[in-house]
Amino acid sequence: MSNSVNSALEYIKDITSISDLMSFCLAAATHLTIRRLGDKNSDVDTSDELLSPGQSGLLQCAYRGHACQTWRLVPDFFRDEPAPDRPFPLSWEHNFLDDFREHAVSRMVDPPVQDDTIAWLTLARHHGVPTRILDWTYSPLVALFFAVERREEYAHLDGRLWASSLTANDTEPSPDTDLAQTLANAAFQVGCTPSKYFSSMRARQITPRVAAQLGTFSIHGGAKPLEAHANADDSFIYANIPADSKLDLRAELAMLGILRRDLFPDLSALGEFVASTRYLTDPQF
Repeated sequence: MSNSVNSALEYIKDITSISDLMSFCLAAATHLTIRRLGDKNSDVDTSDELLSPGQSGLLQCAYRGHACQTWRLVPDFFRDEPAPDRPFPLSWEHNFLDDFREHAVSRMVDPPVQDDTIAWLTLARHHGVPTRILDWTYSPLVALFFAVERREEYAHLDGRLWASSLTANDTEPSPDTDLAQTLANAAFQVGCTPSKYFSSMRARQITPRVAAQLGTFSIHGGAKPLEAHANADDSFIYANIPADSKLDLRAELAMLGILRRDLFPDLSALGEFVASTRYLTDPQF
């Protein structure tokens, strides 16, 4: 890896401004591209070469924002560790999803077909059901929003922004790739067992929320954090977000039009946003 990329990543340990964010994105994308392409083209080792005419350019990264820097890259369904006297309750997963699917149909104009497990997982995740998928976004601004949004319980904690080439394969990942489909189907099966595998999948824009957030997902077979997998350094990199920078970053994001009312394009989110601006000097950006 070039010294310039190493220096940039060493320098951008903390994100305290949108300028820092953009610098981190360029350095991270260069780092992850070099890691991904290194075996295929050992001559490509600087950002200047990657961006020069005739080169393939940088990979499109996916981003994820955490309000707390100690959080791991694990989907919410797998975050509760099993107790010694209690087996991991995988049976709960298909119960959650079957219950959601059964009752959601009557609440939707055009629901997915019954066996479109990826679509149902996507809907369930975006409506609060614990699932085996982890949200990512192609927008670093959206990811930063989720790391710094106004949540009192995390206001005093440093956050973290992850960048990943997980969804930046040689060919754009499809929701119908075999592994992603297998993992999605397992979520609806009785008696499925955890697996060590995970896969990326492009989110279908089946809801306005997925579209507004430029969403994509990773889908997981078990509780092992993504950053703990072999060769994780080739696919994941992060910068921290100091707690005392969160307010200023929210203000900068608001100036750029990154607002909760638009990332959650429904009437409930709009009402909450408008109500929050009545008395607060720090509305729900």
